Amino acid sequence: SHLDPVFLAVFERLEQHRLLAHFRVLGDQLLVALDGTNYFSSKTIHCQNCLTRQLTNGPTLYYHAAITPVIVCPGQSQVIALPPEYIMPQDGHAKQDCERAAGTRWIRTHAEHVAPHGVTLLGDDLSSNQPFCTLVLQHRFNFILTCKPDSHATLYERLAFWQANDGMTEREGRHWNGRFTEVTMVRSINDVGLRGGDDALPVNWFEITVVNAKTGEQLYHNSCITNHRLTADNVVAVAQAGRGRWKIENENNNVLKT
Repeated sequence: SHLDPVFLAVFERLEQHRLLAHFRVLGDQLLVALDGTNYFSSKTIHCQNCLTRQLTNGPTLYYHAAITPVIVCPGQSQVIALPPEYIMPQDGHAKQDCERAAGTRWIRTHAEHVAPHGVTLLGDDLSSNQPFCTLVLQHRFNFILTCKPDSHATLYERLAFWQANDGMTEREGRHWNGRFTEVTMVRSINDVGLRGGDDALPVNWFEITVVNAKTGEQLYHNSCITNHRLTADNVVAVAQAGRGRWKIENENNNVLKT
């Protein structure tokens, strides 16, 4: 944590000299992907900061993990690292620390320095719940979060109703990737309650499917929620921004580990 100011100093200097301008999308937003990764594991070596997992064949696995936030951008091969947040036993907590709790701490710790620059957080299905989304909005971030049907039954019941009653907007685009034409199909709807109850947070939902135009092979499929208002003009760009989350693995975590 003593090195956090170094990450922030690099970020602020890049901003000062407008070197992050080519990372900005969606009306001048920076995309910050939040994801966890393990960086140590052992069945014998351990310390007081280790997390633990019981393996099916008996022994305990000790491991270290962290949230590694990075600025990403579709089409950019570089990423900019921000201060990490370690997933480790917390004083006064009986439950083992987890990725969601670490993400919450990161937002509360770094929102003051990062959020004023115009930031959309990208996260996985673990983050697409009302308490986390509310926290994100309270700290002046935006969000695009993966939202799977299995973990959001009420939301997808509502989506099925609107689909059956022609309440969704559909958009299709074609793109030559250098080898073949990709067809991107996006369905979207605004202002759907994230959960049951009168206090449900209204979110905007989209589903993106990419197929090979020649063979019909599905290349990518995902669905997300966001607070960005979806229109016919921006929905494809928002969907592509959400896809950029995977750059945290390829261009950051894997690079650092190897």
